[in-house]
Amino acid sequence: MPDEEAYKLIEKGGEPFINDRLNSMLSIISQAQASDLSEEEMMDVAREIDYRFKVTNSEWARVQLKIIEPYFANAMEFDYFLDDWYLYLQIKIAFWRMSKKR
Repeated sequence: MPDEEAYKLIEKGGEPFINDRLNSMLSIISQAQASDLSEEEMMDVAREIDYRFKVTNSEWARVQLKIIEPYFANAMEFDYFLDDWYLYLQIKIAFWRMSKKR
């Protein structure tokens, strides 16, 4: 994230979630999704990520969201690098948007 964007985010009340490992984890999930793996196989991928990276709670939330992101049917584009509160808020908004479509 460029410094200007990070400062704007901090001014808005949030802090960026800076984690170089997260790029690797999300990339692994994206590659697995592109391979059209089953849900069970995706869970195996998630377990392997957890084992390999010793994932924190904040990281784990992002890994799980990346796995289920396709089920949101493009209701929202998630920014995985916002802090935990903003990530939670994005999820709530996505669920709200999906409920409005029904």
